[in-house]
Amino acid sequence: MFMLNLLDSLPRLRLSDDHMKVIIWVMRQCGTPNVPAFTALRSTQDRLTRELGVKTTHHRSSQDNEFYANGPSSTFRLDWSNPLVRAHMRLYPEASAEVSEIMQAEKAAPATTNLKTRDLDLFPHMWADWERAPYRHFYIREVAKLQDGRYVLVLRWIVERERVCADVHDKQYNAHTNMYLANLNLPHEKLQQEFFIRFHSTSQHASSSEQFHALYKDAGPDHWIEAYDCAIKQDILFRVMPHIKPADNPQQSETCSHIGLKGNFFCRRCKVGGSAEEKESNEGYDALFTPGEPRTPDETERVVKSQLFRACRGEREAVEELQTATGVKDRIAQFWIEVVLIRSQAERKQRISDKETRDSRLNARSLKGDERKAMKEVIISEIQHETFQWLVQQPQHSYDALPVDSPLRKDVRRGDHYNPLLGVPGVDVHRDTSTEILHTYLVGEDKYVWHDTSHPWSKKEEQLFAQRLESSCIDGLSIPAIRAQYMVQYKNSLVGKHYKTLQQLAVFHLHDLCSPLMFELWKATGELGALIWMDKISDMDQYVADLQLLIANLLDIWALIDPNRIIVKSKLHILSHLIADVPRFGPAILYSTEIFECWNSVFRMCSVLSNRQAPSRDIAGTLAEMETFKHVVSGGWWKAENGEMIQASGQVRAFLQSTPELQRRLGWVDPTYRQPGTIKLEARHKQSVPSESLQSGENSEWQEIHGGDVGQTLKRCVHVISRSRDVCKRGSWVFYQHPQAEQQPGNTVFAGRISEVFLEPGESAAQPACARILIQPYTILDETDEYYNMPILVCDPTDHNTRRVCIAPEDVLFAFNAQHDCHASGCAPTGTVPVRQERQETARVRQVIEHVGDANRYILNMHALHNAALIRQALPRKLTAPKPYIPVGERTKRHHEIAGQLQVSGPQKRADAQAKAAETRARNKTAKAGHAQVSTGAGGPASSTGGVS
Repeated sequence: MFMLNLLDSLPRLRLSDDHMKVIIWVMRQCGTPNVPAFTALRSTQDRLTRELGVKTTHHRSSQDNEFYANGPSSTFRLDWSNPLVRAHMRLYPEASAEVSEIMQAEKAAPATTNLKTRDLDLFPHMWADWERAPYRHFYIREVAKLQDGRYVLVLRWIVERERVCADVHDKQYNAHTNMYLANLNLPHEKLQQEFFIRFHSTSQHASSSEQFHALYKDAGPDHWIEAYDCAIKQDILFRVMPHIKPADNPQQSETCSHIGLKGNFFCRRCKVGGSAEEKESNEGYDALFTPGEPRTPDETERVVKSQLFRACRGEREAVEELQTATGVKDRIAQFWIEVVLIRSQAERKQRISDKETRDSRLNARSLKGDERKAMKEVIISEIQHETFQWLVQQPQHSYDALPVDSPLRKDVRRGDHYNPLLGVPGVDVHRDTSTEILHTYLVGEDKYVWHDTSHPWSKKEEQLFAQRLESSCIDGLSIPAIRAQYMVQYKNSLVGKHYKTLQQLAVFHLHDLCSPLMFELWKATGELGALIWMDKISDMDQYVADLQLLIANLLDIWALIDPNRIIVKSKLHILSHLIADVPRFGPAILYSTEIFECWNSVFRMCSVLSNRQAPSRDIAGTLAEMETFKHVVSGGWWKAENGEMIQASGQVRAFLQSTPELQRRLGWVDPTYRQPGTIKLEARHKQSVPSESLQSGENSEWQEIHGGDVGQTLKRCVHVISRSRDVCKRGSWVFYQHPQAEQQPGNTVFAGRISEVFLEPGESAAQPACARILIQPYTILDETDEYYNMPILVCDPTDHNTRRVCIAPEDVLFAFNAQHDCHASGCAPTGTVPVRQERQETARVRQVIEHVGDANRYILNMHALHNAALIRQALPRKLTAPKPYIPVGERTKRHHEIAGQLQVSGPQKRADAQAKAAETRARNKTAKAGHAQVSTGAGGPASSTGGVS
């Protein structure tokens, strides 16, 4: 009994050594088998305590009392990994009429009315459905989408009726329509900086069309503005002339008074489209691959006016038919259409349908048949004209402000009744809403091809692609470090920067992960993307011809993969309008909205820090103050109250120039940040490099320059800045100038890879002219690689013409990107590297691609966006000229063949969809009827919580 009592105490306390020795002795005397030695028992206990992480720590109090503690971080963590404990843990507060647990009491689960914003962080932060969607996490203070499609701001998680719910703010998504401006008189280099973006307006209620109306009260050809020109030190007059209106495609449709991307006539720029049958016809399908008959503002304005006048008859179906048949639907006009429909329908009911109040002319008993119909039509026409006259006088304050003799008092007006941009001199909304490449290409075309490629992948294939992608060389691409594991894990939730990475690199890693036709689509996507992102066009005619051919290739390959894609994804057709946009506005990158999307972070913080009582006013006021600060600190002039032009002191002006932190916060880039030809020295302990390491045999140019003296110690540099302001490091691929080279007579521009950047002995980084760049030359073959359709870079170390060359910093022209030819070499993930976490190497390893085969054969990446124009200028035309996928003369024939397939499959799909919809409606009707018969009892008040999807 003594032994049993002691053993019963073992789980609760650690017995003294003497007690343990007695217990072990008694167990052995009783013949207990496998009794451990005392030291072995203690050793096992100590090891388990260390492995479980329960730490005893020493503490000294403020009163010099010393004690030891087992912190909650080391004990409570065990509850999560113990099945006997974890099964009973309640993670969220509980809303319950009965209180039997602490988690149901007021402190753990206060009423929503008692909840303060500062208390939110005291509650559990995150919820996830670990069975159905384990990687989709929902956090408090963040926007979540409900199952019914609404957006809410999650305040806290709480259990109600044994189900995790959320206390939320409905309408706290705070969707704003923002309008930003950029001064197109500035060069593109400046317009890519947040400093030069101007805020105009924002509203949760006013549409963009309404905000445009306000903009044109302060802009346009008739509005002259006074300013002080600090360059000529004179007062001047200038005008703000809206030039181009980039935005995402739904917003641009609204700007054009267009019905949207889901309409039968889905293009805001032209009249291509029609019913499903029309788009599947030979002619209709072929028309989708090129721009159609252009829309014009005058015609759109006439259609909108016609819709307003038609709505005054009270016939909603007629208005909707007109919108469907033309693809014209105006946001402002739609508001008035709803108003006059209600008004005219009420008049028709009162004057035609209601026997007690109807028009007396309808009471004549002799009025029958066609005569009665004709009389009704007369009355309807009267109602239409009366309603239209009422509409013309709305809004009343605007109508009253018009001059008595103004012709605008007799018709509906721009801004008041429909789009203020229609008919404005110098504005063509259909042509001025240019094709925006961020939303149309990156999260359009790139998103489509990535989804179709990655959707069928297994986990093994996803892992293989991630390993290959991480092995990519990103030098010369101007992209952030690749998070390949993240990209495959969340492959359906990527954003523009991820698609930009895939567009440039995915083609090198997909040779056995997609079909041959899909691989051709990736090549077409990369080739077109590189051309679209060019920031400089030297030959417009040639560029437009190449653009037209590459767009044709892309659309043709999509048609072969999925004939219906260009019908259901209107962004593919919209790409064809780039052919007209580039000559009209310049390279597409000039009017990309990426910088405006970045500037949204500035707006978002203004919104977060406002009191949310008058968001449009508060945000505009905050940003007005920021504009004032920017102007003053950057040295701008302004007129004082006494009329004198003044500017901030020299010390204030110097503050911006000397404070990188302020420059970063204002989104301003110092123009002196990168000067061509400058270098940066390595850290002092890494600088020394013996000149022997720079030799390349007896033909080394280093020996030729320095007479064979190899006993010097040089200073190694981190990088050199090229003429194009690229940061070029050891291993960077560059085009360089070397007039003394004899490999290719008449050519002074070559490609190579930097081996070293160094300073001569005794020199400093302040004297970059004394720096030297050692380059390993590579030869660009005369023919492109057949598989990638890209130039090939080769280097033969035994060839006299490929010896390393030494050049001056100013001879480095620009950087480019090249990839090892892994497809031809058969590179595989056979190597391993340590996994880095928190900037530390861990004991874990991950597999990486090990380059094998010909280590001196590389592919010049023609999908790279960075320096795309410079690369094409440096290479012969035969290496960069695009090739048609389908010969131009055969395209129409092939489109007709593909349309023939749709003419068979399309009607069948629609019939199946209609049958399924009818079945669903019948099932829902039956279920609803059954529920109405069975459901009884009283219901409580509606819950304030909602399940989050």
